[in-house]
Amino acid sequence: MKLNDARKQAIRRQTKIGFRLSGGAECWIERDGITRVPSLKSPPGFNLEEEFAGAQEFRLAEAQREGSRMVTRAELEQWCSAVAMEAEHEEEH
Repeated sequence: MKLNDARKQAIRRQTKIGFRLSGGAECWIERDGITRVPSLKSPPGFNLEEEFAGAQEFRLAEAQREGSRMVTRAELEQWCSAVAMEAEHEEEH
């Protein structure tokens, strides 16, 4: 799963997806697909795709639910696959 895959699913499900960067900062994929690092004050010294690939825990903040929940990389991949399959099914009809 790549960062762009997670961006697409964040948009489709109107869900924010958060993860920690190796330096400890938190990164959020917003509901509009834009990736933000709130604590970043200058151009980053890291590759966001590589940071995403190394993340093992993610926080999902779904629009229809209060709060958020932690998921593993495997759970996020499963969630993204389910969302992608739903989108394909909707396109067929």
